[in-house]
Amino acid sequence: MKNVTNKTAITIKSTGTVIPAGTKLTIVSFNSDATRRPSMTISTPSGETFKSCNFPNYFTLPSIKTLTKWSDDGVGKSVTGKRCELDGYGDDDSPSWLLAMGMI
Repeated sequence: MKNVTNKTAITIKSTGTVIPAGTKLTIVSFNSDATRRPSMTISTPSGETFKSCNFPNYFTLPSIKTLTKWSDDGVGKSVTGKRCELDGYGDDDSPSWLLAMGMI
């Protein structure tokens, strides 16, 4: 499990719970579906879970220069920093940045 801190406030649609910016959260799992953008299941400190596709709210986006380099190399990194193919997933099932951003 990976611990992250959200950059902006989050409202969980199903319950209406508001999670303030700066809250420490735990990524329980990464979810991939061939027909949708990758998402992740996140757990709050109170134990409530929700799904999110908003990777930039939890991870720092790579620069255009970095994305270009990865494109030239054919190998990039996942959102958690694991080495992976541009259209693939890291060892921890985290999607590549191009998948997470919906570019592939």
